[in-house]
Amino acid sequence: MKKIVVLLSILLSAVTFIHAQTMSVHLSGTVTAESTGAPVASHEVIIMGDSLNGFPFYAIRHTNANGVYDCTIQNVPVSPAAVFTVSTLDCNNYIIQQTFVSSNSPVVVNFVICIQPAHCEAAYTYYHDTLNAKSFHFNSTSYVPAGSIIISYLWDFGDGSAPATTQDPWHTYTTAGVYAACLTIATSTGCTSVKCQEIHVVEQSGCEAKFEYQRDSSNLLRFHFFDTSNVPQGSTTTSRSWDFGDGSAHGTTSDPWHIYDVPGEYQVCLTITTSTGCTSSKCVVVHAGANPPNCENWITYTSELLSVHFEGHTHSTYATTWEWNFGDPASAANTSSLQSPQHIYTAAGTYIVTLHTVDATGCESSRTMTLYIHGFADLHGCVHAGDNIVDHGSIELICIEANNAMTVVATQIFGDSLGSYWFSDVAAGHYYLKAELLPSSAYYGQYAPTYYTEALNWTNAVMIELGTPQNPYNFGLRHMSGPLHGNSNINGTVTQGSKVNTGGTAAADVEVLLLDGQNAVLTYTRTDSEGQFHFPSIALGNYTVWPEVTGLPTVPAHFTLNEATPDINLPFNMNSSTITYGISNAIPQDFSLVEDISPNPPVDGSADILVTVKRDLKIELNIYNQMGQLMQSRNTDVNKGSNLIRFSVADLPNGTYFLQLRSPEGGSVSRKFTIVK
Repeated sequence: MKKIVVLLSILLSAVTFIHAQTMSVHLSGTVTAESTGAPVASHEVIIMGDSLNGFPFYAIRHTNANGVYDCTIQNVPVSPAAVFTVSTLDCNNYIIQQTFVSSNSPVVVNFVICIQPAHCEAAYTYYHDTLNAKSFHFNSTSYVPAGSIIISYLWDFGDGSAPATTQDPWHTYTTAGVYAACLTIATSTGCTSVKCQEIHVVEQSGCEAKFEYQRDSSNLLRFHFFDTSNVPQGSTTTSRSWDFGDGSAHGTTSDPWHIYDVPGEYQVCLTITTSTGCTSSKCVVVHAGANPPNCENWITYTSELLSVHFEGHTHSTYATTWEWNFGDPASAANTSSLQSPQHIYTAAGTYIVTLHTVDATGCESSRTMTLYIHGFADLHGCVHAGDNIVDHGSIELICIEANNAMTVVATQIFGDSLGSYWFSDVAAGHYYLKAELLPSSAYYGQYAPTYYTEALNWTNAVMIELGTPQNPYNFGLRHMSGPLHGNSNINGTVTQGSKVNTGGTAAADVEVLLLDGQNAVLTYTRTDSEGQFHFPSIALGNYTVWPEVTGLPTVPAHFTLNEATPDINLPFNMNSSTITYGISNAIPQDFSLVEDISPNPPVDGSADILVTVKRDLKIELNIYNQMGQLMQSRNTDVNKGSNLIRFSVADLPNGTYFLQLRSPEGGSVSRKFTIVK
């Protein structure tokens, strides 16, 4: 690919002058394909400042999966305005560039470029060190189409050593032998290709006959041969014998020419003898005359976690049969006869994939490649706030563990020109996403923390399964209308029990939502270090207060502020299974024992709970769903001692519920049950 050369000497010699007043310049844009309008990923964009005008600058950005690039330039003088050039290459290696001045910040510079098909083919040459016959220099000669670049190299030298990732590595083998060295490339357009060759490693004390040849393009019967034999240090080649395979006289020079009389295949052999008495021969079949049929095949692939989509290719122009072996014998579908099969590997690891093809003329070709399968994928998308992109926000990636425990495994601050986020190398599993505006956002206070997709509570969030990700995961934040102003106040506390520690310790930094009578979100806050929260100066009306902690179902507080009760104080208790409105979720003082619900799930529309109390009581039984909505409520009398209380669930749909037992003093305890019909 044609490169844009930056004269670093200009940058180094330029005198950087920082004015008393400086600014930050924000540049963003997209690169899209001219033919389809699709985003072009991993495409290089170069940003340069005009050093002659006093602000030298140079940066390279690559577009993300959405074709977006982004750059913030700091300490740019306010006056005079700095001039910047933004450039990129199209499929013909033409430079496309645009300029802008800093005073127009923020600036959007978009490019529409031609893109050729994403076919690629790995290839390489190699030679050994003349001072060490076991040391080889490998050179990638891989092909990629214009508009695409190689973004990764992976060299497997076939001797069990660690792979190399540079373009042209050196490698030293420890013992003589024959090794299969494989180069795997991946391109910016998602193409992957593998090339394997046999590497013959000899001991330093020996010699190895080798040669290369070129065919005269103007006379396909004429060949030029080149001796490239390996001769150890301190030794010289004393004789050469070239057998051209056609019965003609042998050649004896280093690099002979030879002309064949008739077209055909000939076996050419070179035999050398060294000054130390070493003799070695090398034979290669050459084709004189018109090109023979070419049915060589090759493999490309794309992968997401354990799922791989293979593409078989062939140079043959005839009908071809395809035979794949994915190297995964533990799989029930380890083979395929499709040209472009999909295979899901049973586990992460290294696999040997083989493609064998036969065309209608009987020409056969086999290709073997080493495939590295890992259990990771990228997860990304964009977050918007109404019609606006999120300028400053944070997003949490929450993993759902095997026991349904939920852990924040990654948090990212985001806010580029598309409100995009990107989590790399995410392991297979189940996840929730939750986004929230930062105080620096222009929209802070207008939108509530929101789960993917547009859910206020984790119980309504859409779970993401990896698996094969379905990027992008775009979603919007829930708008808050704000409470009407008045003279009433809502205060409360959240204390935590067995989830973190015991003794009703204050639960700090818990998100608390305020909803109106129609469950529309009005505003939210977080508990302070004492576990306290406040919604001051609001109007009379019907409200719901909902503490939200991912993984814990909430039994919220539903109440009315009126002239008789203009203010309210709401206690919530958080334990290992729920957040419950009430004095405490520990067993109330009048209770001695509360067993689990049985059977769970209930059978024949009813279930029982065994309750032991210290005196005769009238207790309140409430059933809430996961949304905290009250589904049933009744009072029942219990006597001192053990009481088996039966309750009906026949009218409840399938789902998870909470049975709350409330004592006359206001203490409560909850037990969870599930209905499956």
